Amino acid sequence: MNNKGLSLRSGHPRLVMAVNSPIALAYLQGQPQYFRDKGFDVVVLCPPRRKDEWEVPRPEGVSFIEVPMEREIAPWQDLVSLWRLWRIIRALRPTVTNVGTPKAGLLAGLAAWLSRVPCRFYTAAWLAVRDHHGLP
Repeated sequence: MNNKGLSLRSGHPRLVMAVNSPIALAYLQGQPQYFRDKGFDVVVLCPPRRKDEWEVPRPEGVSFIEVPMEREIAPWQDLVSLWRLWRIIRALRPTVTNVGTPKAGLLAGLAAWLSRVPCRFYTAAWLAVRDHHGLP
């Protein structure tokens, strides 16, 4: 877990956002800054950037924690990621979680539920149907 630059403001409601790719940060389109400006302490959970991925700028004034997550189905690694996400979310004690992308939605959403986060959202900004052919 990398939490460099993690500056949490006490007394502010905390919002944790989670995606399973640093590229997906582009789909958040200003949401972290918007909520920060509205008084939330915003923390984004996402895996570190892979060598084959382009770099997406990280929003300023928003804390990031790198949490390794596989994109494909990987039962053992997924359990490890779920454990890490649960520990982080439990420690951060957010008021709200907003998870996106299929894998982070499942794992971070489950971790938020297990941590009894009172307000949990899933934002379907990117659907994994780009390679789907035929009937579901």
